[in-house]
Amino acid sequence: MQRLGGSAARLAEGTPEVRNRALVVCVPAGRALAEARRCKTVPQVARALYAHFPGLELEVAPLAGTGTPTEHQRALQQEVLDDPACRRIIQTLEAKLEAVTSLRDEAP
Repeated sequence: MQRLGGSAARLAEGTPEVRNRALVVCVPAGRALAEARRCKTVPQVARALYAHFPGLELEVAPLAGTGTPTEHQRALQQEVLDDPACRRIIQTLEAKLEAVTSLRDEAP
């Protein structure tokens, strides 16, 4: 990705994580996030990602603690919903996920 330059370089600087059938790359919010999201439409980036991660869909998310509170909450909720065990519990209880509190964000 670094060799492709431009927005692909921003994507390469992110923190990758595989969740379900998606490669989620977390980058700092703001310009870096916008540029990384833009590179999803670049054909060379799509080919490179598919070559190394076949069958995974690319998702770009704000790095925890760098986005707006709304973006942070949305990312936390998506993380919970991506967990099969959590999703099963929510469906079994016919519950609605209203908010998520991250224990990682709490100061010791």
